[in-house]
Amino acid sequence: MGEVEGGGTGREPSPSSRLDAALAKGRPGLVCYLPLGDPLVPEGLATALLEAGADVLEVGVPAANPRLDGPVVADSMRRARAAGVDRRRAVALLAGLRERVGAHAIVWMGYPERLGERWAREVAVSGVDAVLLAEAPRRLAGPRRWLAAAGVPLLGFLDLELDPADVALASGAKSGYVMVQAVPGRTGVRLGGPDPRLPRALATLRRAGVQVPLAVGFGVAGAEAARHVVELGADAVVIGSAVLEAALDGLPRVSTLIADVRRALDAR
Repeated sequence: MGEVEGGGTGREPSPSSRLDAALAKGRPGLVCYLPLGDPLVPEGLATALLEAGADVLEVGVPAANPRLDGPVVADSMRRARAAGVDRRRAVALLAGLRERVGAHAIVWMGYPERLGERWAREVAVSGVDAVLLAEAPRRLAGPRRWLAAAGVPLLGFLDLELDPADVALASGAKSGYVMVQAVPGRTGVRLGGPDPRLPRALATLRRAGVQVPLAVGFGVAGAEAARHVVELGADAVVIGSAVLEAALDGLPRVSTLIADVRRALDAR
């Protein structure tokens, strides 16, 4: 991967301030999935995404059981694990990514597997700005506590069936973002648009006092879909499987995809 200048001088920003700054540009945010350690993904993907207009890199850390991921992402994780990307290697790869992308925001995206205080310390060493786990917030009391002790925020991950306990936890967030599924089920490119419940879910979260950006993902595949979910009330869009599919065809295609999405969001 090539280098991307982080810009600025002086004291290194804290994780929360770096992520908050990435999503406070007066425009809809664009969060892009970056597969970690997949040998089929071309070098330079992080740079291509950032140069095309991504605000945040949501880095997929390989998991043994990526239960919410469709075949595109799940197969990528299997390839990475087969290539030797265990947790220790993931930490090293993320630390290297942090050096290359400077002050750009990076999120550790993973599953609640083999977690504990040591894991949280390793996450902090990796240099990520926050962690997003594919699990309901109410079930993550331990990870939230361990990460807080390590100085790393835990972001909220919500499905469309909003549990009151999850909403309460999301409403207490002071930084980062809350990810909301656009559709139920697993990740993957969808052609039918978001679930009809999405606008109500976003409105419910705002009425409950959620102040951080609401980032909508799962099935959002391109410029038109991204613009649509923002029109429904999202503050940011997460592009996942579509990024990976495009990247497997080469960097020019993924650059075109993300640049198109960025233009669509900025044209609102």
